[in-house]
Order: sequence, then structure tokens, then C-alpha cells
Amino acid sequence: MDIVRVDLSQNNIYLLGLGDVHHGSQYCREDILDGYIQWVLDHENAYVILGGDLGEYPTRGSKTEPWSMNSAPQEQLLWELEKFTPIRDRILGVIQGNHEYRLYDYSGFDPSMILASQLGVPYGQYGIYLSVKLNNTPTNGCANRCTIYATHGWGGARKAGAKVLKVEDLAHTIHANVVMMFHDHFMAAHRIAYKIPSGNHNRLVDYRKVLVNCGSFLDYGGYSQAKGYAPADLGTPRIRIEWKRMSADGVDDETGLSDRSAYYDIHVST
Repeated sequence: MDIVRVDLSQNNIYLLGLGDVHHGSQYCREDILDGYIQWVLDHENAYVILGGDLGEYPTRGSKTEPWSMNSAPQEQLLWELEKFTPIRDRILGVIQGNHEYRLYDYSGFDPSMILASQLGVPYGQYGIYLSVKLNNTPTNGCANRCTIYATHGWGGARKAGAKVLKVEDLAHTIHANVVMMFHDHFMAAHRIAYKIPSGNHNRLVDYRKVLVNCGSFLDYGGYSQAKGYAPADLGTPRIRIEWKRMSADGVDDETGLSDRSAYYDIHVST
């Protein structure tokens, strides 16, 4: 897994995870997705990670019946290209979902890779790790990159606690400021606080991970209804990341005058 470095001029950004759209299904809520895409277009500091399951991509052996779709797999991919091209310069990466994976496993064809290639954006099949720098102002040696890891997710979970726990388990495996997971059609956000050594290891300083369950755009019905899953609260969280300084003169963390003279302030709204 490679690190994708992104340098942005804004002092603060919004990051949205758009995934679990399931276009092709009769329960896909394209109208709600369109609202989020328009919101991104209306805010020049809004960026996106495409989190997989953008299309339904059924096969003859899948749980979803191919004959219940309102579009074929190739049409679903063309729809994705048309839908996300207007925000292609805001997309930080594309990851593969389990629905794209089953087509890849069945035939060796990966629609997520094709989508990323056509949009001209980074691709991570099983996940993507971003190192984002905000604000072009020199930082006098302070830590100045925000790390973000996003993966589609795995397995089934019915209870809210089980869905949240999966992201927390992942956060203990991947070290990042923000950890994002899709797949469970569920919106939530929480934080984990750590004590870590300062750069010169002369004291402990605060470190925080923000964990985000991204939502979905698939209405209730079909497989989820048949299996007794709860209806999804449609949409996706907005993650706000702001680069801040503790003091105007840029006090360095290593001097001991401040625990964090420059840091990333991260909040999530669902």
C-alpha cells in the first residue's frame, strides 16, 4: 500500500465519503446523491473519496438477482463516469467495494480501477492512505500533514455498536488521523484519544483519531428487507479538517513551550 500525498492551498476542507450507492438497484436514491454532489460543487473546499459499491454489479452467482436490476453492469460503470466527472478535480481517491470485487473475482474485470483511471484520480483496491497538507504557509518544522485512511469494509453487522467496533478495530491496525469505513450503510463518528511521545521524547502529548462510518444511498427493500436489516439513514457524514496554529509566532513543539504549536482540528457532522 502506497501513501498518496495531496497538497491543498485551503486552510480548511470538507471531506465526504461517497459510497454504497448501488446504482442499478431499483432502491438506489440518485436524488440524494445528487444533492451531495451539488454541495461539493458549491463549496470549493469540499473533497471526496469514492468508497466502493457505486454500482450493484450482480453476477449469476451473487446474492442480488441480475434480473431485478434496471441497468446492466457496463451501463452502471458509464453512469458512474458521467455522474462523477463534474467533481473529478475534487476526488482524492477511489477504492473498490465488495460489489465491484465480486465482479473482479468472477471475471477479472475491476470497474473501480477503470473508473479511477478514466477520472484520472488515485486508486486503492482494498483501501487508500492519504497524506494531506493544508495551507501553503511555511510551518517552521511543525507536523503539518493530516493522514486519512479509507477502506470499504467487510462482513455483516446488525447492531450499531458492532458497526462502530469494526472501525475501531481498524484504527488499531492503521495509524491515521481519520479512519473511514463504508459497507455497513450506517453513519456514525467517534474519537479515540492517545498519549504519545513528543518529537524529542521528553514528555507525553495528546493525539486523537477520528473514526467515521460512512453512510449509503440505498433505500429500504430487496435483500436488506428480506434479511431483516434496519433501514439506512441515507446520506454521508461531512468531515471538516482545519489547520491551526497555537500562536502567531509559530512556537515549535520541540521547544517545550507548547504541546502542539500547529495541528489539525477535525470535526464530523452526520
